[in-house]
Amino acid sequence: MEDRGRGDLESELGFATVSSDTSYSSRTQDYTFDATGLLESLGQYYGNYPRILSPVYETTRDKSFTEELRLVSKDSGPWDWVAGAYFNHRIQDLSEYETLEGFATWSEIPGSGMPPGCTVENPITCPYPTYGDVIQFYKGGIRPSSNPINPDLNYTLDRSISFRDFALFGEESHHFTDKWQGTAGARVFWQNYQQELTQTLPECGAFCSASGTDPTGLTAVDNAQSFRSQIFKLNTSYTIAPRTLVYLTWSEGFRHGGANALPTGSCYYCEPKSLLTYEPDTARNTELGIKGSFGSGSSYTLTVYHIDWRNPQIEGYTLTGGFQFVTNGVSARSQGAETELTLRIAEPLKLELGYSYTDANLTASFVRGYNDLVGVSGDQLPNVSDNQVTAAVDYSSPVGGGSEFHARIGGSYRSSFWTNLRNTSGAQELGGFTLLSARIGMGFGPQWRIDAFVDNLANKLAATAVSYTPGPDHDRADFVVRPRTAGVEVRYAFKSK
Repeated sequence: MEDRGRGDLESELGFATVSSDTSYSSRTQDYTFDATGLLESLGQYYGNYPRILSPVYETTRDKSFTEELRLVSKDSGPWDWVAGAYFNHRIQDLSEYETLEGFATWSEIPGSGMPPGCTVENPITCPYPTYGDVIQFYKGGIRPSSNPINPDLNYTLDRSISFRDFALFGEESHHFTDKWQGTAGARVFWQNYQQELTQTLPECGAFCSASGTDPTGLTAVDNAQSFRSQIFKLNTSYTIAPRTLVYLTWSEGFRHGGANALPTGSCYYCEPKSLLTYEPDTARNTELGIKGSFGSGSSYTLTVYHIDWRNPQIEGYTLTGGFQFVTNGVSARSQGAETELTLRIAEPLKLELGYSYTDANLTASFVRGYNDLVGVSGDQLPNVSDNQVTAAVDYSSPVGGGSEFHARIGGSYRSSFWTNLRNTSGAQELGGFTLLSARIGMGFGPQWRIDAFVDNLANKLAATAVSYTPGPDHDRADFVVRPRTAGVEVRYAFKSK
């Protein structure tokens, strides 16, 4: 369910135009997904329960209010300027619970509490006749059959996040000549991030609680962070020839910090408090480029850049519980080049080419958590390929009566990349891959279009990510792109009044 609203106001002040942009959104979504594979890989923690089936039920609520007030200059000669204020307040709520179907009944069956190899009850090696006794007496938890909420309840999570962002910004440009301009801009902002987190693991009991005594396996976190910073931008461009522009930009970037949904305390899978929050990261970018057009419908761009990154935010997974988290490195560097070319070979035929080279690495070593994330200077940043290439040939020609025939074949390539920092447990290097696609169709006037298409033409098994949790029959699970898919697509564009 989703509600949205937006309002725009604009007024002329003579020397400038003032505008207000207000928006509101509210979205509620319910999900159900299967966590059976995860629990199968952790079967020893559930007494090797032989029939694991574990659905997760999740409800998310996301509310956001945004207001931007902007003042734009008019008729100011060689000077152009923009000034304004921005405010955003976003609230996100997550409620999640997981069940282990049939577990309560099984846990009361005599013999379910004895580990493999036990044939009779023994107070030293095989002390518990049922797994309900293991939970109650060893883990200090509630017997599943006595849980008043749900006998098969395995896990609950309630998380509420509030984020406020207020900023003042301004940008001014000066046209030195008809061909040369310079721009300077700044943004000052104040941000506040708050989180409340509560989770339980009743089948793990006190053994997994932050206090070491709560029978529901309760861990709770309540924290807040505030940030105040500013960023700047400088840019200049010069038209060196008709339809050819060179530019140089120096700019800063800022990304707010936050808090992770991690348990802290003395429980078995609790993490150190240093992983509970993460700091903002900043970047300084220098970019030099040229772009232009020639002929009829042909254009090109070429850019080289260098980015210095401080306190880079990097994702990881805890070694004990497999929880995802974000933390900060020390420093990193990303540099490279990007180019695009669109070439009109003939009136109906167009060639599109693109290439990017990226050298993105850590420039300082660090360790976070209990060796949960290990970075070594020189490590390639996660999910970054050194080389990426795109190419496409597009054909479009009218056939009379307002109709148009069109065809397109395209491909993309990315080189190998690491799923996480290479010295971190579970990190995998995934091989590069090439994907091809094709489509052919007809357009009938400005509204109707019908296409036949084939995606992943060569049916490549292209892995884009991996699961860090092994299953019962595999060491890892790869997330792959959709296999070869063929179909027909019909589109209709509604005319606006």
